[in-house]
Amino acid sequence: MVSRRIRRLDARGFSLAELIVVVAVIGILMVVGMPTFLTYWRTSTLKAGAQELVSLLNQAKQIAIKENETVCARTDTGTGTYGTKLRYMRGSCAAASTCTATGNVSPCIWTGAGSDGSGYFTLSNRIEANATANVSFSYLGAASPSGSYTVRVIDNPSGTATVTVAGSGRISYSFP
Repeated sequence: MVSRRIRRLDARGFSLAELIVVVAVIGILMVVGMPTFLTYWRTSTLKAGAQELVSLLNQAKQIAIKENETVCARTDTGTGTYGTKLRYMRGSCAAASTCTATGNVSPCIWTGAGSDGSGYFTLSNRIEANATANVSFSYLGAASPSGSYTVRVIDNPSGTATVTVAGSGRISYSFP
């Protein structure tokens, strides 16, 4: 047999006091959990941005090996300032025209999968990067000069990650 209390719930529903208690408990859990969630979100966004930059730099290295020539990975800003774009330049870091405009003759700005018409790759999720030096990859995949990039989220400039390019061409990232 079904108890009298359960049958009464079916007929009446919940009282206003019970609903207020449930809403209050949910509200308290949200207030307590929100700082942890926001910290996780910021850290995950920063980590994803660092991984995206590592992927773009590895792509530049692979293009250098495939094209059998030097490829420079250059940010859209000068050293010391942050930017949201990166482009590859075949032959040297001083290329001014795209490879299609020069008939694929170096030095030129590489355009291809993932880049816009002027050769820029835009970092996603409001990520920006700062380079210590424009890194060039040789046809063997080695980097010259070795360098590092500081990655941060535009909304949270205090948290940063570092993407390091070693002279051997190895690319890694770390958090302080």
